[in-house]
This record gives sequence, C-alpha cells and structure tokens, in this order.
Amino acid sequence: MKRESTGSPIAVGIGYGAWMSDDILALLESSLRLPATARALLASKLLESIADESIDEKAEAEWEAEIERRVADVESGRVQGVPWSTVHSNLEAMISKRRGR
Repeated sequence: MKRESTGSPIAVGIGYGAWMSDDILALLESSLRLPATARALLASKLLESIADESIDEKAEAEWEAEIERRVADVESGRVQGVPWSTVHSNLEAMISKRRGR
C-alpha cells in the first residue's frame, strides 16, 4: 500500500516520503542533521552491514580487472581522457539530434 508523504522538507526534497515507513523517515531525518563526519561513518557502517550479503565475487573480480586495464591504458598513453565539457557538449548534441532539434 502506498502511503502519503509526510510533507517533511527533507522527505519531499529527496522524494522518499511516499514509500518510507514513519520509523525509517524519522531515522533519515535525524541522520541528515548529524555532522558530515558522523553521517559518513553511519553510511559506511550501513553499507558494511549489507556488503557481505550483496557482493557478487565474480562481478567484483571482473570490475577490478577492468579498472586495472583502464588505468594501465591511461598510464601507458594508449588512451587519453576527454574533458567533461567536451563529453557534455557531445551528449547534448546527440540528444538534440535524436529529438530532431
């Protein structure tokens, strides 16, 4: 059952109010008022608590190999980075072209 948003500025601002229980929403709102270092520690501990449950070891190994390959390509000069401004402009042009503008 979908519930109504509490109207909390925090919940509305991040769009979670419609599906979070009141307890979770209250915890989120309290957590967001913590200092940045405390929020980082809390986030780290929460991620750590689910990491063992959701890790796909094969995928992790494949990503590690891919990252190492990409770093080696950059360090060797085989590939060069592209500035974000160029990537952004190219993406905007592609999107506009697809939309027929």
